[in-house]
Amino acid sequence: MTFQYQVTEKAMKMNARRVIMNKLGVLYSLVFVLSPTLVFGQESPEGIRPLIVLEKPVNTVIPSSVPFLDSSQSVEVFLAQLEGRPPDWKYLFGNNVDQRYDRLFVESEKRDARRSGNPLLEQRIAFLWDGFLTSVRDDKPGFAVSIGPKQIQTSWGIVRFKIANFPLEMTAMPSTEILDAIKQKRTSKEEVAVQILFQGKLIPEESLMYDFSTTKEGEGMILPIVALTQVDYFLPL
Repeated sequence: MTFQYQVTEKAMKMNARRVIMNKLGVLYSLVFVLSPTLVFGQESPEGIRPLIVLEKPVNTVIPSSVPFLDSSQSVEVFLAQLEGRPPDWKYLFGNNVDQRYDRLFVESEKRDARRSGNPLLEQRIAFLWDGFLTSVRDDKPGFAVSIGPKQIQTSWGIVRFKIANFPLEMTAMPSTEILDAIKQKRTSKEEVAVQILFQGKLIPEESLMYDFSTTKEGEGMILPIVALTQVDYFLPL
């Protein structure tokens, strides 16, 4: 009885945290200037970076030793090396709503224990989000960057990266050759789309968060939690 109470209590906390994390995901797509989010005690990377005009695919600028997790195939390969096999989402979701998050919690605990010591936890990874240039900075020749989390549909479920340490300020700095042209576009309310390349490592203590989709009943969601080490902005041609 005591064990069941402990599991249920922890599962309730897990569900509460899920709600908070989902709300944060919405906020990420709405804010133009991100305040410090040192949720996991990580130092923030530099977010004031050059805006690079990209004339080739973004994967060509990533070191070959760094897995680029931007497709269902690349994500599935990485997860298989890290976790072995996908969760049994049908069993975890089940019919008993009251025990649903108990099952999810137990499954997550088992996977956390098995994952401990996996060398991939020390592997730098890269992933891509889309964004837009917004307001011109008053104190520097650059633009605030608005971003939104990207979801990748895989055979494991929906995968969406969670960032533990957003930069204190996200500002893209164009070269002088294109600065005025971008200013004119923004003055005319024209959208300027950019790509944001994040690089970092999984948080060893809690590298993956398992959850259920909020849009499709019974579908699983996996949230790799990443401590960033580098942020780059690209203007695709």
